[in-house]
Amino acid sequence: MSPYTDEVIARAASWAARAYPEEGCGLIVRAPNNSLQIVRAANIAPPLTRQTHYELDPVELIRSAARGEELLAIFHSHADTTAHFSTDDIAGALLPGSPPRPAYPGVDYVVYSVIDGAPREVALYRFSASTHGFVHVASKSL
Repeated sequence: MSPYTDEVIARAASWAARAYPEEGCGLIVRAPNNSLQIVRAANIAPPLTRQTHYELDPVELIRSAARGEELLAIFHSHADTTAHFSTDDIAGALLPGSPPRPAYPGVDYVVYSVIDGAPREVALYRFSASTHGFVHVASKSL
């Protein structure tokens, strides 16, 4: 799933699976040494909603930026369902207003399907300026 390596996709999938049955989340970044890394983040959504919703701890975004890392993607998992970019995911990835604008311009969203605790699928979504929405770029079985 270009531009992300199989190793990075697998490491993020492992982190997402550990969060099961809640949604796991984190960042895919380019470190100052040009390597791709994942940054694990806490899901700080209210506890009763974490099985169907994620809220990435913003402290990890601040720490990542302070380390000089370039944010490439935000990843999260869906428990016991597909790797789709849900209505809630889209709402959280857009700024209010018209036309829709991404909260993090140029940043991809990677969604994992975790079924019974095992990652099954990963999908990549990207904002399209021409459609003013997120489009599915690629999917891969794990």
